[in-house]
Amino acid sequence: MKRLFIKKGNVLIPCDPPTIEAFKKMKNGSILESDFKKKNHPEFHAKLIMLFVTAFHYWEPSEISSEYGSPEKNFEHFR
Repeated sequence: MKRLFIKKGNVLIPCDPPTIEAFKKMKNGSILESDFKKKNHPEFHAKLIMLFVTAFHYWEPSEISSEYGSPEKNFEHFR
């Protein structure tokens, strides 16, 4: 089960309701084992995606032809 924490100094603070409830059930001095991964801020990720969508909306491919063909308006290639 995944648990989310915020690090403040040398203390881990539970930051979501399931983790808070799990901590309430644990006795003081309990030893826990875990693998930690840093999470990116989902709000910033959403803003980045919206920036890509907006930029793609205003972008017009040039009329240049090359050995690979002429550019087409494709969001996956743009991204």
